[in-house]
Amino acid sequence: ISAPRCFTIEERLKKELDIPVFHDDQHGTAIVVLAGILNALKLDSTNKVTLYSLAWCNNDKGNYAEAVKYAIKALEIDNNYRPGYNELAHAYRNLKTYQEAIDQFKKNLAISVTDQPLYYSALCYLELKDKAGAEKMYEELKKINAKSAEGLRKKIDAAQ
Repeated sequence: ISAPRCFTIEERLKKELDIPVFHDDQHGTAIVVLAGILNALKLDSTNKVTLYSLAWCNNDKGNYAEAVKYAIKALEIDNNYRPGYNELAHAYRNLKTYQEAIDQFKKNLAISVTDQPLYYSALCYLELKDKAGAEKMYEELKKINAKSAEGLRKKIDAAQ
């Protein structure tokens, strides 16, 4: 059943049935992938990539507190694991704890300067009404990714 009709049917079935119902497209794939990663964790609970993957999946599903838990575990194994800081920062950003997100993006940047933590740090600064902080991130971003910097410039200019 094609979209958007499939979503209407899915919602109706969820209301009328006492069993789990989901549309097996992206959601179904995410469940299977998450189950596989959880099984991998049972085999090796010290694999930072597996823990990072769990953080990423939980962030994607909106389970930000769980994402924090797994990202922290990945960073306990390797405190120079840049993807772990990035995922932790995104979880904090989604939890609206913007200063914690900025702190994690800064740790990410201390390992390797890339455009994503600069861009998202700036967005966090804007949420905190710190336009100067956002401007600083913009200036750094402009040096490595002009196109992303252009989009950020528009967001900064639109901020009150």
